[in-house]
Amino acid sequence: MRRSVQRQPAIDREALDQRAYFDWLAIFHPVAWEHTFHPPNGGHRNPVVAAKLKAQGVKAGVFDIVMELARGAYHGLRIELKATPPYNAAVSPTQRAWGARLNGAGYCALVCLGVDAARAATEAYLRLGPYDGKSIHPTISK
Repeated sequence: MRRSVQRQPAIDREALDQRAYFDWLAIFHPVAWEHTFHPPNGGHRNPVVAAKLKAQGVKAGVFDIVMELARGAYHGLRIELKATPPYNAAVSPTQRAWGARLNGAGYCALVCLGVDAARAATEAYLRLGPYDGKSIHPTISK
């Protein structure tokens, strides 16, 4: 007689990291938190809803975290948050293209593996100080 194997429910580690990031941001950088959001682009939807959202402007590859706060040489910060290895997913070609376009348009767009990397990138970004058109994030070369 075969025993049925109970599967553990899937854990969305990226979502857990993202929630931890926003909790941290609210506590330690409340002004930045006021300017930061997550566009609900990802996830699985039924085809009808997906078609409606696409018609309304939803686009593949948009980064997970959007901070509309100018610092240093940048108009804002964009983070594509991936779970910490070994649970991280690959960065898609569409996401790479978004990041390149954003960096070319004067934004600081970064891929971060895990919440600790996202926090460190945000701290470095915020240390750039008010917009001056010159200071660049230490992980981006111009």
